[in-house]
Amino acid sequence: MLGFWPDYSSFYEELTEYQKVLKESVDCFQEDDFEKAYQEAAERVAKAWKPVGKKVQKQITEWKR
Repeated sequence: MLGFWPDYSSFYEELTEYQKVLKESVDCFQEDDFEKAYQEAAERVAKAWKPVGKKVQKQITEWKR
């Protein structure tokens, strides 16, 4: 992977949404029901990461060729 640099322009909107979800989820430890809040935060983060991860993986695959 040395030398790979993703083209963020192809998934800028998805990355922005992912960052927003991360920011909203970071304080879940302050909730009264931490386990529930953490689980919900983890699900939101995973869902927001999916489109970003797919596009980065596609770029990696193309870069390796």
